[in-house]
Order: sequence, then structure tokens, then C-alpha cells
Amino acid sequence: IENENWTDGSPRNKARMAFEHGAKGILFVSTPNEENPQKTIGSILDGEGEQMNNFPSLHISIDAANIFLKNSGFNLSQLQGKIDLTQKPFSVNLKTETEIFVKNLYDKETQTQNIAGIWEGNDASLKNEYIVVGAHLDHVGKQGNIYFPGANDNASGSSVVLNMIKAFSENNIKTKRSVIFVLFASEEIGLFGSKYFVQNLPMPKEKIICMMNFDCVGFGDSIQIGGGKSSPKLWELINDVDSQTSRMMVKNTWSGGGADAEHFYQAGIPTAYFVTTNSYTHLHYMTDTYETLNPKLFEAVANLGLNSLIKIANGSYVREEVVKK
Repeated sequence: IENENWTDGSPRNKARMAFEHGAKGILFVSTPNEENPQKTIGSILDGEGEQMNNFPSLHISIDAANIFLKNSGFNLSQLQGKIDLTQKPFSVNLKTETEIFVKNLYDKETQTQNIAGIWEGNDASLKNEYIVVGAHLDHVGKQGNIYFPGANDNASGSSVVLNMIKAFSENNIKTKRSVIFVLFASEEIGLFGSKYFVQNLPMPKEKIICMMNFDCVGFGDSIQIGGGKSSPKLWELINDVDSQTSRMMVKNTWSGGGADAEHFYQAGIPTAYFVTTNSYTHLHYMTDTYETLNPKLFEAVANLGLNSLIKIANGSYVREEVVKK
């Protein structure tokens, strides 16, 4: 259930709110009454803003949660039922004490980099206007001996960007505006790569016509474009392109930027966040492998992105005022 009046429900924002209300840490658990409850995942560094590294945030199993609830008179399924019915929080006293020891291991601060290149436009005036096409190149990697492949998140998105670059190069595509292709670093630990890019733009931000972000675009059955309520004209252009090609784009959208598009949105730059429906099934989990991906869907996203980019880069889109939340 979604409501446009609700605030951000990402794990990162929930953790931040819990901290502000005096909590010492937060335990996340999947909703047990779903048909396929999310398994415990390797990283919950998801959401807008920076992660609070000194505030423990863990994803525990449904069985572990029910152990904590053993003396409360409720199990997790009953609690979800009450919350779903009333659409309000339902707090209970666990009537138990539990000790959890958490040891955080941090790598030393290290230097990384975004990877970017410019495809120059051929119009004397419009070549000084830019479209940013981006995706993050990093993933959560390893935790101990556990390896998280990251095929959908976000080898899929970065592959789309690379294939768009290849298409431009091999076909010598001519555009009036210039295009900046960029693969961002450090998205998973706080959107640092895209934040740095926006804070150190090589041109005035007013010269950036829009930003197209590709994140988790290889798993699922249809295409979603986020940011449509903030940049409706941009969303409509992409929707028109889809209606003439794959027709795999669903019509629901949302406000804001999201992921690496977020800092562009906050800077007042129109954004389009390309993602696929049900895309987070294997998010930050060991099963996020290339065997789970949908090649037909991936190809449709890449073609939609490329065809939309060419239209925008040739002047079909006029930069609009971003509608803030």
C-alpha cells in the first residue's frame, strides 16, 4: 500500500527516525504474511541520505524475531495483521531481555573515482547543454566469506550505460546536445560518487537538461520510470517512446530522485530513474546472479533508454522546473 503523503519508508530513513527517538539500534525483519517473505540480506544500506555507521542496523530472520516475541503474547504474523488492518504502528512489550553483540569492521578510508566521458553535440549552441546518463558501478561485495554477485544491482545498470556508449560510438550517432556518460562509485555506502559529481559539476547545473539513472534493470517483467511526479514532462517523453516500441513501461511513478539520481533532484535537475518491477527480489543477496536476469527485459530497458536519450539530446525535451516533494 502506498500513500503520497507518507514519508520515505527506506531502511535508512527508518533507522534515522529510530535513532532520533532514542533507540540504540534497529532490527529489521521481513513481513511474514507475504507469499514469499524476503530472506535476510547482506546489506540494508538503502535509502536517501548518509548511513549512520555508529547505529547498528541488522536484518534478522522471521524465526529469530519470533524468539524475541515469545513472551509478548504475539507472534510476528499477528503483529503484521494488526498493523495491516489499522495502518498504524502497534508497539508491544517484549517482556524479555536479549543481549546481541555486534562487531562492526570498517575498511580504512580509501580513494575511489567515478568514470566519466563526454559525447560532444554538434549544434553550435545546444552542444553546451548536457544530458547525464549514469549508473553505479559498485556493489556490497563481500562480507567475511560471503560473496554478493550484484548482477542486477548493479551490473545491469552499468551494462546499459556501457551499451549506450557502444551504440553511440559504433553508429557515430549525431546529437545536438552533449551527453555525459558516468559510472558512479560508492553508491551502496551513501551515494558518495553521485554526490561528489553534483558538488563538483564541470559546468553550471542549469546547463544540465536532465539526468537518466539506471539501477536494477535486469530482473522482473516490466519497466518503471521513477521521478515522474517531479519531472512529469520528462516522464511523458519516455512514456511516448515506450508506447512506440516495447510497450513494457508501467504507468505508476513517484516523486524525487532516488539512488544516484537523488543528488541531481535535490539540485533542481530533472531526473528519470529507470528500474524494473519486482527488481529487488535478490537485492543485496547471494542469489543476485546473472542466471536470474531477464535478457528480453534488459534489452527493452537499454533500447528505451537509448531512444529516449537520442530524442532528448536532439532537443525534443525542454528543461522543466522540478516539482519538489
